[in-house]
Amino acid sequence: MLNRDGISKKTYGAPTQILANVELQESVGCIVPQSLVSSADANGKKIAKAGTPVFINLMSRQTPVSAPGNIAASATAAVSGTGITAAAVVAATFSTAVSGASGTYVFEYNGTSSKWYLGETEATLNTYGITPTGTPANGDKITVTFTAAATVSANAVLLHDVDVTAGAANGTALIFGFVNVNRLDASVVTAIGAATSFGGVTLLKG
Repeated sequence: MLNRDGISKKTYGAPTQILANVELQESVGCIVPQSLVSSADANGKKIAKAGTPVFINLMSRQTPVSAPGNIAASATAAVSGTGITAAAVVAATFSTAVSGASGTYVFEYNGTSSKWYLGETEATLNTYGITPTGTPANGDKITVTFTAAATVSANAVLLHDVDVTAGAANGTALIFGFVNVNRLDASVVTAIGAATSFGGVTLLKG
């Protein structure tokens, strides 16, 4: 999970108990990103409220949770070899070049032909939105990890408030249980809207 350097002590009141039945529940640890909160409160704090609907990748819980809705495509590039020292990649351009197929793509420079190849196929880096830094040498590689854009639905809710003022923080995602909507912050109730469930979470007024 996420760790931070240093130790600090803060005193808070008792956390809000949003569960309608504390015995019928299943929750898992998660990482809550600062981007989940759009603005700070009156105290200058960015608090992801208990009951906030989120999407959690249960097969990769080190991946931060996200708000339900549209998730933009992402691409990161890593380099190896003796020539280039870095590479930037534009996710939208890369997505077009690979027809939106998520995966890991390895580009290798052939010093004899002075060309880049993706597998056995000659590749023009500009077409993929890739800009290397430095002069390529034989055997240099650019490895791009690409995740396609997607629309995701909430499959969990945050069990407790999470302070993300300083950045991403550890939290708890409720993936099965019963939530008393009357115990949720008004802003969370608005976010939930007319929904009555998220994955294995059932919402009710008690």
